Amino acid sequence: HTTGGALIYNVSNLWSKVSWAPKVTKMPKKEEYEVSEANALKAKANSCYKMVTDGVGGCWFAASLGIQNWPVFDWLNAATGWHRSADAYMEIGERIQTLRQMFNIKHGIHPMDFKITDRLAGHPPLENGPLAEKAFDIEGMMKMYWTVFGWDSDTGDPTHSAKRMLGGINLD
Repeated sequence: HTTGGALIYNVSNLWSKVSWAPKVTKMPKKEEYEVSEANALKAKANSCYKMVTDGVGGCWFAASLGIQNWPVFDWLNAATGWHRSADAYMEIGERIQTLRQMFNIKHGIHPMDFKITDRLAGHPPLENGPLAEKAFDIEGMMKMYWTVFGWDSDTGDPTHSAKRMLGGINLD
């Protein structure tokens, strides 16, 4: 939940730095539970940002306050002398997330088994309260997330082209 939560994305303001991150102008609660490429890209952006944050030993709580309050990309450039864009750092995060996916699969963790319970997804839906009769398609969301990462949409296994992005790593 910490690498793809909609609330964190909505306050992250990543779209102000990352060219491909969908812009959020309001808190669209209803739309957050729809299977869509935009929601999958938001989850991907969260994942990549989280991997960069973890990779530099950063604090996810601080990062969740928004890129304007925790400018990790600027700090990385200042500390390293690099002049990389936010997109370049997010690509590093994408590579880390892809490696994590490959590691899990190699060690017998089937990606579709690594999901929230049906009950949390509203199956069966609650009968009363603000979430009465609400449910979402967690498997559809997972498949769309895998698609925007360039992984196989049915298995979650990174495709050959996604693995090629890793460069110089033995893929066997």
